[in-house]
Amino acid sequence: MHSYTAFLWSDSTVVLSWIQENPNRWKTFVCNRTTEILQYTTPSQWRHCPSTDNLADHLTLGTLPSATTQQYYAQNGVSSPHERLGGESL
Repeated sequence: MHSYTAFLWSDSTVVLSWIQENPNRWKTFVCNRTTEILQYTTPSQWRHCPSTDNLADHLTLGTLPSATTQQYYAQNGVSSPHERLGGESL
């Protein structure tokens, strides 16, 4: 049986800093969210993906696939964030 490690990406450095700390340090909402995240993941699994490299951001902001940014990605390809960022943990 193979073992795999999942890496999770966020463009929010604030959220990533919350995940790195003890959840009880934060107010109720953030404490509850980070506690839930940490039930299923570890801080070492989380990586930062700058917004400029986050293709999902372009789509959620209403950018049409025919827009210049999308054409650039389609024509030039995008390496995985893990490759582009060296896969360094925070």
